[in-house]
Amino acid sequence: MKLTKLMKPIEPTKLMKQKSLRIALLLLVLILACVAALALGACSGTADGTKDSSGQPTGEEIAGSASIEEEPATGAPQTSGEAASSLGSPSEDAADKPVTGQEAKPKSGLKDPAKAKLKTPKSVAQQAEKNSEGEKAATAPSTAPSSMSGQPKTITVTIAIDCKTAYAKDPDAVSGLSDAGIILAAKQLSLSEGANVRQALEACGVRFTARGAYISGIGGLSEGDLGPQSGWVYSVNGVFPSVSCTAYRLNANDSIAWRYTCNQGVDVGSRR
Repeated sequence: MKLTKLMKPIEPTKLMKQKSLRIALLLLVLILACVAALALGACSGTADGTKDSSGQPTGEEIAGSASIEEEPATGAPQTSGEAASSLGSPSEDAADKPVTGQEAKPKSGLKDPAKAKLKTPKSVAQQAEKNSEGEKAATAPSTAPSSMSGQPKTITVTIAIDCKTAYAKDPDAVSGLSDAGIILAAKQLSLSEGANVRQALEACGVRFTARGAYISGIGGLSEGDLGPQSGWVYSVNGVFPSVSCTAYRLNANDSIAWRYTCNQGVDVGSRR
């Protein structure tokens, strides 16, 4: 009973304290809610405050956009070496390159003069190289035929001239014209392929006279000098052809002999 009586006056005091604590907590919650509401309102107002009441951008927005547009220009300007490398590598994606102040300008139909100057020497060098190659190609056909065809084909033949029969008949008649009847010892000649016997006689260097295709005199000794049946005949490889010297075509290694006869070739073997 005593304890009950003692606790009764204390209970209202505790209740008051508890109520006061609850009220204080509610007030604190309300204050925090108000602060939060004000903070949210301030944030939303800042987000919506980029434009003024007339719908136009604010000064801060204009300044911000200007700073964004001018920000790439703060980078280092493109050097001539970088410009040359960019010209030399057209396969690189232009979107990966830093945008400079000049590149930020709207593109026009005209090329950048700096790039045009850089391209000009390269294009000129390429054009000069093409021209030189064209000149080489143009001169090649003119030199090719001479190297391919070369000199005309030649053949080697041997020629000899004698008047042994005339020397045997009258040595004094040919003493100043021959050496014991030899006017020209065997001599090799280089002639064009297809040359004839007369051309060989012309090439040997001995003076001769002719009437058309007929050889009338060689080395100062003419037909008829040792009788009416005397004159010149020729043989090829020991055979006396039946055609004129201009009609006989020579082959390589042929041996030609011009011989003076005193009786229409019998004494030199052209007739039997």
